[in-house]
Amino acid sequence: MRTWQAACFAGGIAALVAALVWPLDAWGESLFSAHMAQHITLMGLAAPLLVLGQPLATMTRALPRRWQRWFGALAQAAAWRRAQRLLSASGVATAMMLGVFLFWHAPRALAVALEDDLVHAVMHGSIFAAALPFWTMIARSGNRGFGVRIAALFVCFKFSLIFGALLTFSGRALYPAYGAWPEAWGLTLIEDQQLAGVLMMTAAAMMYLVAALVVAAAWFAAMDRTRIASPCDAAAAANRAGS
Repeated sequence: MRTWQAACFAGGIAALVAALVWPLDAWGESLFSAHMAQHITLMGLAAPLLVLGQPLATMTRALPRRWQRWFGALAQAAAWRRAQRLLSASGVATAMMLGVFLFWHAPRALAVALEDDLVHAVMHGSIFAAALPFWTMIARSGNRGFGVRIAALFVCFKFSLIFGALLTFSGRALYPAYGAWPEAWGLTLIEDQQLAGVLMMTAAAMMYLVAALVVAAAWFAAMDRTRIASPCDAAAAANRAGS
């Protein structure tokens, strides 16, 4: 594992702790805005950093040899490879991540999660798990598919703006399950909801925008390498023909 990958892995673990242990998990019990910050951290920070860290290979080496062989056989299985390709396809990964996010932010679904610890854990786990294939697709190596990846990030960017605007400018409280809890923080239900919307329009949207700029920079770099390589290949072919 390279140094930058180790740093990404450490950052991803730190983001998981911040979202699921402290402080956001405690605050999310009484503030919808803190709950939104949890989900933004899981989807837009912890998941991409862990994907970039590529910890599976290193972690597998720490397992007993019998387990290593089992995981190696699973990774080579045709069914596993097909499932991987399907889940990391741009359209599937994007739709799955946004679909899971929307499902858990339906007012009734969120109310059930607040009442039941198991459902609450499933909510956070599924949001994080759905983000992993998406960021795996975005971080895919190679010189192809840059435009598709930028388009997927643009869809998520627009989604964050639209959903955030809905929360911010709605004239009524969409999540009454929080009841009077925000008042302990000096906020009304609508003000708490508006703060969550602002987080979606700024922090969440900015994560996708930054990722799109990074992918675009990688695309331009790949085009530059192709332009440099083409004259060299032509010259080499001419030399071979001459000899």
